[in-house]
Order: sequence, then C-alpha cells, then structure tokens
Amino acid sequence: MQQPMLAVAPEISVDTKKSMFRIYRDTRFSNDKTPYKTHVAAVFHPRGHWEASAGYYVHIEPKRIYVGGGIYMPNGAQLKAIRMAIAQKEKEFREIVKKRSFVKKFGGLEGEKLQRAPLGYSPDHPMIEWLKHKSFFTGLEWNIAECRNEKFVGKVTGVYKDLLPLVRFLNRALATSSAK
Repeated sequence: MQQPMLAVAPEISVDTKKSMFRIYRDTRFSNDKTPYKTHVAAVFHPRGHWEASAGYYVHIEPKRIYVGGGIYMPNGAQLKAIRMAIAQKEKEFREIVKKRSFVKKFGGLEGEKLQRAPLGYSPDHPMIEWLKHKSFFTGLEWNIAECRNEKFVGKVTGVYKDLLPLVRFLNRALATSSAK
C-alpha cells in the first residue's frame, strides 16, 4: 500500500529520521531549563532539497494539533527568490491564495509581515501585501481529539493536498534561483 503522502505529492520525502524534530529542548539561553518539549512535530520536504524548500508540517501537543505547509522564516536569498516569483507570476500566485476553497479553509497566509514595502518594491506594487510577508505558510489548528479519530491521517493528507499548489509554487521559486 502506498503511503498517503506519496499519493498526494510523490516528490515529498517521508523519512522518519529526518522528518521528526528532536524531543530535547535547547536550554542554553532559556530561563526555563525543562529538558524535554511537550509536543512532537515533523516536517516533510522534497527529496534532495531538505533545507532549501517549502514543505509540510504537523505538530501535536496535549491540547491541540497544527497541520500546515509552506516555508517558515526563509533566509534572505530564499525570501528574495519567493518575492521575485510572486511579483513576476502575480496571476498564478493569486489563483492559489485567493481560490475560494483555500480562503475558506485557511483564511490566508500566516506569520509576520513587514510594515513597509520590502527593498526593491514600490509601495504601489499590485502584490505589495503578499510581498511584505516574511514567511509563506498556513495551516489548521484542531482539537487533540482529532488525532484519536481513525480518519486523522486522511484529514492531514487532505490539508497537504489543499496546500500542494502553494508548496509547489514556493519550491519552483526556490529552484529557479540561487536561494539554496
């Protein structure tokens, strides 16, 4: 039987050793010296492009679950490449993030935004609100009871399927640049 993730996006790697975040907290600079995290999380990226790509994320903790996709806090070169792709492929990007089902399910992109236009872009640019983003991801938060449901894997896979156009757009932007 094929893994659900591979059925949605065959280019995505499902590797338990690479995908799972470590359970230990980095306490070096924290007042809280609790050694372990209170959640488990995993990311899934395209094969061969682990650190320089958009992908999928799942986070499970005692009271909630977060399932999403995109790219969180890209480095400067990656951010520049993504913004350039959005500016050059306005129609394609809008079709993804303004699609009725996308907006109904996710609302929009999450994360921090710049207050002003990024360097090199006019405040009048038609895509300026999207270009201000510092991260390009979105997802859903569910009650913990969802992961006890037999349809949980199917629901997660459904979210990933709905986010596939965004993830692929971002990965094409990153692949066509020197943002790696």
